[in-house]
Amino acid sequence: MDVVVYGAGKVPPGFRAVKSAEELRRYLHKAFVVVGDERLTEELGVAHFTEEEWGDFLRYAGVHNF
Repeated sequence: MDVVVYGAGKVPPGFRAVKSAEELRRYLHKAFVVVGDERLTEELGVAHFTEEEWGDFLRYAGVHNF
C-alpha cells in the first residue's frame, strides 16, 4: 500500500501524492501524511511535516532524484 501524502509536490516511490483534502479523506484509516496544513492535520489526527521537514525526510530516505 502506498503512503498517501497531501501538500507535497514531490513524493518518493511507494508514496502517492493527492491534491485535495477531499481526495485525502478517501484514504482515512490508511497510512498518510499531511505536509504544511496544520489545521487539516489536527482535524484528521494524522502525521504532519513542514515543507522543510518533508525535504529532510526525502533526503534521509535517500530520494535524490527530486
